[in-house]
Amino acid sequence: VHGTDRIIAHRGTVVYDTEARADGVRGVVNVGDELSVWNLKSDGTDPQYVSPLIFAHATTLGLSGIVQGTGKFPHKCIWVAEAGKEPEKLVSGPYFWHSGASSDGEWIVSDTNWPDQGLQLIHVPSRNFTTLCHPNATQDHVEYGHPHPALSHDGRICVFRSDRTGMSQVYVAHITDEFRERLSSGDIASGPKWF
Repeated sequence: VHGTDRIIAHRGTVVYDTEARADGVRGVVNVGDELSVWNLKSDGTDPQYVSPLIFAHATTLGLSGIVQGTGKFPHKCIWVAEAGKEPEKLVSGPYFWHSGASSDGEWIVSDTNWPDQGLQLIHVPSRNFTTLCHPNATQDHVEYGHPHPALSHDGRICVFRSDRTGMSQVYVAHITDEFRERLSSGDIASGPKWF
């Protein structure tokens, strides 16, 4: 956590096994300890419980100690969680997949999948979101097929990757002040306000 001696960590044990689903098909499951998210001092002391592992992928919300990330299926949302509070769905809509935030925590960008609905830009205070662009990545289950978007410190540049040309390349989307203002005011939000 920026400016402190605290870190965000997972606690638990991952032990993979297979289990029959309701449709009879066997799937991979964790039979280890329940995984959870914690905020603790870098020396491992003073652990503070944040949440169960509700995230498919997560990072901090900017420089804060708040954790933001995409929900594990079937949750189609961006979760925010911090020690001492119940986790909250910030926005819901498409299946958000990988997300990153601006340093001030005002903006989040996330790729989507199943189906791919492009990169979604989320204005945290208003909870408005809309499509920023379409990476046209293959979305394969290999690292280079995922866009994995990230925002610059000020939230005005989005960097992502796409293998749309047959090889993975890095792309940049510039986010204008006009676009950000229209999204924050709800003028171009394609997603509804939630919660």
